[in-house]
Amino acid sequence: MEERLPCDKHEEQIKTLFKQDEVLEEKVKEADNLKEVMYNLDKNMALQTQLLENVVAHNDRQDARMDEQQKTIVKINENLTELTEGQRILNKRVGKLEDQVEKAKHKGKVDIVDTFAKYIPYLILVGTGYLILNITKFIK
Repeated sequence: MEERLPCDKHEEQIKTLFKQDEVLEEKVKEADNLKEVMYNLDKNMALQTQLLENVVAHNDRQDARMDEQQKTIVKINENLTELTEGQRILNKRVGKLEDQVEKAKHKGKVDIVDTFAKYIPYLILVGTGYLILNITKFIK
């Protein structure tokens, strides 16, 4: 039989160690890849955090503007309510003034038909009385 050298005896162990070394190298590469992925995730997380802070600040400013707009709208509504009430009062006053103007117009005019209709009974009485007086003068 052939005699084996001392390193030949450990040949299987060396092969196993090399295989383990390859496995460990793969795991190191995976760890490096994971490290890079973690770094990128960390950068993305920081960017998203900054963006979220900007969005929150923008929303706060927008909320403040909307609150101011709401106050302005409430004031406009109050002013419109006051103007509407004032318009109603003004319309009532104008209506009363129109009535007074119409009455004043009619006071200055003499309606002949109304006047004649009002005084016809008196005219008939006076005429009848005058006629009776004249008839009594002839009878005497």
